[in-house]
Amino acid sequence: MIADLRARGRVHPAYFWSLGIYVAVFAASMLLAYSPVGIALTESFLAGTPGAERPMEAFLPPGFAM
Repeated sequence: MIADLRARGRVHPAYFWSLGIYVAVFAASMLLAYSPVGIALTESFLAGTPGAERPMEAFLPPGFAM
């Protein structure tokens, strides 16, 4: 973006679109991961594996209650 700004005097709009899409996908993934649906998906995916026996609380953010 800096090189684009120096060479052309402005930043190409595609940079802002790609940054916006990245932020939106990241926010959506965080909302899904810590929602009841995301937790249920994780538990169903891990069912029957050694990882299913480990408590999920160790991987949740501080202050998050299940």
